[in-house]
Amino acid sequence: MRVMKAKMKRLLCSSVALVFPVTILFTACHDTKVISNSGQTQSTVKSSHVSATETGDKTQTGTEYESNTTTEGSSATNSSSTNKSVSTSTSSTVNKPLKGYKFKYATAYPHQYVEGSSTVAAYFTSVFRQIESKYGCKIELMNYYNPDNVTNEINTAINAGNKVADIIELPLASARNLARAGALADQKKAGGLKLNNGNFDKVITEGFTFNNKVYGTCFFNSSYSGVFFNIDLIKKYAPNIDVYKLYKSGKWTWDAFRDLAIKTTVDTNNDNKKDIYGFSSNTNVIGLALSSSAGGTVIRKNGKIKVVMCDQPGINALNWLKQMYKDDKVYKYVTNWKDAETAFAEGEVAMFPFFIWAAPQDFGSVVEFDYGFVPFPKENESSSYKASIYSAPIYVMTRTNKDLNKTGIIYNEISSISSKLKNDFINSLEDAGLNSDGIKAFNDLKTFSVLDFSIGVNFGDYSAQVDSTVFQSAKQPASVISSIKTAMQKVCDDYYGQFK
Repeated sequence: MRVMKAKMKRLLCSSVALVFPVTILFTACHDTKVISNSGQTQSTVKSSHVSATETGDKTQTGTEYESNTTTEGSSATNSSSTNKSVSTSTSSTVNKPLKGYKFKYATAYPHQYVEGSSTVAAYFTSVFRQIESKYGCKIELMNYYNPDNVTNEINTAINAGNKVADIIELPLASARNLARAGALADQKKAGGLKLNNGNFDKVITEGFTFNNKVYGTCFFNSSYSGVFFNIDLIKKYAPNIDVYKLYKSGKWTWDAFRDLAIKTTVDTNNDNKKDIYGFSSNTNVIGLALSSSAGGTVIRKNGKIKVVMCDQPGINALNWLKQMYKDDKVYKYVTNWKDAETAFAEGEVAMFPFFIWAAPQDFGSVVEFDYGFVPFPKENESSSYKASIYSAPIYVMTRTNKDLNKTGIIYNEISSISSKLKNDFINSLEDAGLNSDGIKAFNDLKTFSVLDFSIGVNFGDYSAQVDSTVFQSAKQPASVISSIKTAMQKVCDDYYGQFK
């Protein structure tokens, strides 16, 4: 039994601060149209007008950033920590090539970059200062009035001819909708930006490349999904099952998952009521399951966007889920992912399919048991593990940005922090109680991950039908999928056909 930590060594949600709220798969993300400019428009973002250099010259309380900043729904957890500085050095330059330039860094959560809020914020502040010293520029943080309506707000500003900012940090769906609407610049045209410098996530870059134009990038992402499992519960009720061993040997399949779920669903007090279930998650588990078997719900295959959830591996995944819920009754049904997370943290479920950032952010410092983390199961022993990325912070440039060369130079320098963010996140996982096997599994995810192309697409009632076929309807998944397959593919074709 792991002793509850009274205090984490480094209470740090680390790079989680750069992760947006979980995007629920199949939730309708309405199309974003470019709003015509019919006269007067209001500014869509507000600058704090506080540079990294200025914050370094005085005590920063963060009050300058609180106005008009929305934090509700953010997956970040702000915590106090020692102001740890980046040790990397930047050679001084006599000639300041960008002297006087004001680089605007727009984010819905600028307070998370303010020194004193976290060690990650200290890293960013240090890098900002180095860049300012090297180039003679100023880096300003900007905040949105309304992060939930950011696509329309940015479109309004663009149609008014505003640049908005040099770099804008956006949720994946918002970035994709803006790219589709023709609002974003091709980052390949940003002089000084080296997209192959090893700092940028290749999966994200490739996933935001359309017609040889790169509309979005990401220099660190912690939104990888997999399965958390309660080691103590498994040792007690399924002592012959070693999840890590199954994963390493290539035997972590959906059949193995089901077997484990059955053995860990228990009536502990003989009152004919289950006290512990094999696993729990909200209905988003459908999408997560599909990511392991089919490579995602919607992926780009041979240059074409394809709804692979309608292929046989996806149907098989739905069959497994339906069987475990309807027949085996090993699935604790909830409608809110937070309820599933709480059930796991309190020892009421053996497995919790979710995003890796939940460990340091939510339950890692409070659970009283040993737990592990592995990728989602694969279809069978002869198939390969797959992982799908549904969420990530995406950094974009607007088509109205006339300073792309300057933007590219500074953004390239900022991306150098990626290694620090990765190391910090690994530290936070260790502090949250995840052992080396779990951390290796997390690192493995990056080697077989793909970007899911469903985010941003409005599938409307089709998503509800997929959900219903598992948890409500008596119909079989194959028949339901067959009836909506063509229509879902058309929705995708119509959506992605508008990319220029």
